[in-house]
This record gives sequence, structure tokens and C-alpha cells, in this order.
Amino acid sequence: MDLLSSQQLVITICATYVFTPFFSIFIFQLPRRILAEYHNECVDFLELKNKKLSAVPLFSATINEKSKSNKLVRALYYAPIFSYIIAKTKLKEHTIIQPEQRLLIETITIITCITTMLEFGNTPSGLSQLAFYLSLIAIAAIDARTKLIPDILSVTMLWAGLIASIQGWNEIQIQLAVWGAVAGYCGPWLISKAVCLRTNRPDGMGYGDFKMLAMLGAWLGPLNMLNTIILASFGFMFYFMVMRMANKVSRHSLIPFGPFLSIVAWAITQNNIFLFSEHLKISGLLV
Repeated sequence: MDLLSSQQLVITICATYVFTPFFSIFIFQLPRRILAEYHNECVDFLELKNKKLSAVPLFSATINEKSKSNKLVRALYYAPIFSYIIAKTKLKEHTIIQPEQRLLIETITIITCITTMLEFGNTPSGLSQLAFYLSLIAIAAIDARTKLIPDILSVTMLWAGLIASIQGWNEIQIQLAVWGAVAGYCGPWLISKAVCLRTNRPDGMGYGDFKMLAMLGAWLGPLNMLNTIILASFGFMFYFMVMRMANKVSRHSLIPFGPFLSIVAWAITQNNIFLFSEHLKISGLLV
């Protein structure tokens, strides 16, 4: 395990502080851009006369253009912690996103970046693992807010996981990564289709969830991906029962599954829970 020197640690902290606000703004702007693209594609396909929506800049400040904020206020809006203070004091009615949500995402991102670099060092393995963690954060935040899992995150990180296995940047061998990706998509898809044919109801899971499971299979392997599904399902059912007793949801409510998958996948990679493969020594059979 490579450790960072004091100089590298300072550089990592500074780079993280600069990177984090753009990452959080990207998380909030990406769904708006995707929905605008969907709208424009529908207008073109159906030959409607509806006005097309302009593309949303992914890294632009999420401040209402009618706001009369000065340059200093806009500059501080790109700084973690300060952005929360500015949004609560100077831009109370002009921020498009909730300051509390952005503060939570930025705090988690900063902790994740620093701890990952301290654990793996400034190496290809560390950078690839950090990219995986950041994708989990982005997917969880976007799915929780909009019930969307963008392909640009899930599909891109699926290929990144396979490349990391080929290059040896990940502990998962390439054979396990490939079979994990196949099982992650095809298994839940077949089960969902079988349920649909049996009950004549629409899919209970979206295709974004299937792609995310394929991504997790590439990074975690088939067994750990299965563990992720099982534990995330338990968490989902517990959350649903609590919210149902509080009359916050009904049996017809659409509850995003991505946040549960992201939390469990992170926990598995951090060895915060015991894996079935470690206890039963099954992983060696798949090599």
C-alpha cells in the first residue's frame, strides 16, 4: 500500500478542494441536460412545433441568471463550504439547487478523495478506485433526486472497470469482471421480464439499474455483485416499510434503487461487511 508524502498530501487536498465544487455542480446539471436532450429528440422525432430547449452547461454555476450577485459572490459559489454560506445569506432565492444537498455531496466527495488517496496512494490503482467511488456518489445523488441513472456514468464506468482489470489496477481478474458484467445485466433483466410476463405489469426496475449492476459486476465480480443486490434489497425493503408506516409512500410509489446499490457497493469495497466469498472460499472456484 503506497502512502502519500506530506507534499503529495497537500497537493491532493488542494486538488480535491478545487475539483469538488465542479463535481457537485456536474451532478446537479447533468440530469437537466439529459432531460433537455430527451425533449429535443422527441420534438424532432414527432415533428412537433414545440420550442427546443437549450443545452445546459455542465459546469456552470447553478445560480438564477436574474440574480444581481457580484463577481466575488459568484467566485465563492465555486468554493466548498463557502458556497453553502453564500447560498444561505446572499443567494437565498436565486440558487437552483438546495444548499444542504450540495454541502452533503461536497463533504462526502472531499472525504472520499482524501481517504482513497491515503489508502492507495497516487497510483493508477488509486485513481481508478477513486473514479469508481465518485461514480457511485454521482449515481446515488442523481438517482435519488431525479430517478435517472445516466448512461454516461454507468456505461463509461463499466468499460473503465474492464480496463482496470486488464491493466491489473483492480483486484478482480478480467474473467471475473466480464462474467460479473454479464451476470449483472442479464440476470436481473431476465428476472424482471419473467415477472412482467407473469403479472402483465411494467418493469419494476429501470434499464438504468441493469446497466449499473453490470458496472458493479465489472468492478466487484459476480459474487460480490450478488451480495450487493441482496443487501441492497434488504435495505430497500427496510426503507420502504419505514416510509410506508410513516405514510410517505404507497405500493405504487417509484423509489430509486441506485442509492442502495451505491451504499452497499462502497461498503463491500471498504470491507465493512463480511463477504460470502470470504467465508465460503468460493472465489477460488471461479478463477
